[in-house]
Amino acid sequence: MVEQLTHYGTVLEQEPLSRHTTLRVGGCARYLIYPKDVESIQGIIDFCCEHSMKFKVIGRGSNLLASDQNFLGVVLKLDRSFNHIQFEGNEVTVASGYSMMRLAKEVVKRGFTGFEWASGVPGNIGGGVYMNAGAYGRDISHNLLRVQVINRDGQLFWLDNHECQFSYRTSIFQTRKDLVVLQAVFSFEIGNIEKSIQQMDSWREYRQSTQPLQLPNCGSIFRNPPNQSAGKMIEDLGLKGKRIGGAQVSEKHANFIVNVDQATAQDIADLIAYVQKAIQDHYHIELHQEVEYFNW
Repeated sequence: MVEQLTHYGTVLEQEPLSRHTTLRVGGCARYLIYPKDVESIQGIIDFCCEHSMKFKVIGRGSNLLASDQNFLGVVLKLDRSFNHIQFEGNEVTVASGYSMMRLAKEVVKRGFTGFEWASGVPGNIGGGVYMNAGAYGRDISHNLLRVQVINRDGQLFWLDNHECQFSYRTSIFQTRKDLVVLQAVFSFEIGNIEKSIQQMDSWREYRQSTQPLQLPNCGSIFRNPPNQSAGKMIEDLGLKGKRIGGAQVSEKHANFIVNVDQATAQDIADLIAYVQKAIQDHYHIELHQEVEYFNW
């Protein structure tokens, strides 16, 4: 079985997902594969269907809470081979494994504007599209034109912005698990390089002063309720510093949960549930998490 999979890329057996998630938690994947190309992805999907195995596509694992249980399927990791970028005028085609932060810098370097907000987002393009990632009032849907995907039948096709069904931190890909994002095309306007750099520097300084970037985390845990700040609500309840096992509500930013002492995924899930219940009991508001639960 392993020999068959090696035709499609680099294969790691019983690979700890804690090495591939920014929260540094997760059980082992039976197989973790770095596919060589699109044809390899098609081959891996066919293999999984033939052997009735589940599969999961990830990038940097920056928004993923993988359970402590072993995953008996195949994890495809796209951040090695799927990292090309090509500019044509004010349009850019970017592979799903390309870094959001790198794209932000490349866009500004070429004199365009509209993606500065992503200069501090630690995920890749595929995950950004999946979550409709955003910050500072903008999100990935603002500049996205179309997305190339592959389905379980190995069919390649494009979805335009409207077909992606973007809304606040959501997209069609969260319900259509059969679709894998391969690349995206964006359009940007002409900007002022010096002004853009100043804006990114300002946001970077703000993040460093307000977010626990030195500790394993996955960014904001909860979506903001309409017209409210999840972080402020959590802070106002005095939950900064609350710990369960090795997981802690950040003392720096209440909408971050950090791995402070070899936390398990269950520690983090329990702390998320604790915060949700506290908010529900006090504010009668249901907080929805941004982080994706995998293999629970």
